[in-house]
Amino acid sequence: MGQSLNNIKRRINTINSTRKITSSMKLVSNVKCRRFMVEEYKQREYSSLLRNVILDCLKLVKDVPNDELPILIQNRKITNHRLVILVSSTLGLCGGYNSELFKFYKDNYKKNDEVVVIGEKARVEVLKHQNIKIHAEFKDILDKYNVYKVKNFVKYLSELYINSDFDEVVIIYHKYVNSLVSKIVLEKLLPFEVNKDDPTYAPLYDQNIYEIIDVSIKEYLSSILNDCFLSSLVSEHSARRNAMDNADKNAKDIVSKLQLEYNKERQQSITQEITEVVAGSKNK
Repeated sequence: MGQSLNNIKRRINTINSTRKITSSMKLVSNVKCRRFMVEEYKQREYSSLLRNVILDCLKLVKDVPNDELPILIQNRKITNHRLVILVSSTLGLCGGYNSELFKFYKDNYKKNDEVVVIGEKARVEVLKHQNIKIHAEFKDILDKYNVYKVKNFVKYLSELYINSDFDEVVIIYHKYVNSLVSKIVLEKLLPFEVNKDDPTYAPLYDQNIYEIIDVSIKEYLSSILNDCFLSSLVSEHSARRNAMDNADKNAKDIVSKLQLEYNKERQQSITQEITEVVAGSKNK
């Protein structure tokens, strides 16, 4: 009986220690989620304004032949060769965040895909599939996140696209919806597409229009990737916060059940001791 009580008490102490960890992780994820959410909102507004600038510029060159346009907006021959940027987390304990991402990519997989992996979880998962080729790894780009990492990544991406035969560059990531939901989306990054038949007024610019387009598109790529990465970070920390909250609630329920079991065992132990004392006194 005493051994059983000790075992229950040990389990309660172990679970309470685990609860301290899950509670701490929940608080950390909550703070990071809020911080990245504010940054993502600002970035989204900037991306929208920058896109409008590019659209205005492109309306001025809508009659220019395709091969005279900047390379990042030229239509290419279809070679069925696609570059996929897969944005996952490096750490776990975030529910179905990564497993849902990989399931989505498998459903949208195309033959001859090459993958740029963001995050350790994406690298580990892609290595399990021999038919998927990893073109490059950027496992640490979301760690200690800042815009300079993104600008370097955009420079790499632009040069790769210009010097390769990829039809298009797409990104798959978690788009934040609310504190309970994130939606996995596939967005096309390159080539930049626009409806050139849009009759909306296009302003005039003093500088060379091609230089403006070239600079603006690279800046837009930086802004849209910032938006994607920040949305992924918000979704990741939101998922981890929810996972730790659920773990904390489950641990609390287990502790309550164990505490009830402990009280029953202790009551039985006390009752047995009283019975033995009473029986001993009667035998004297």
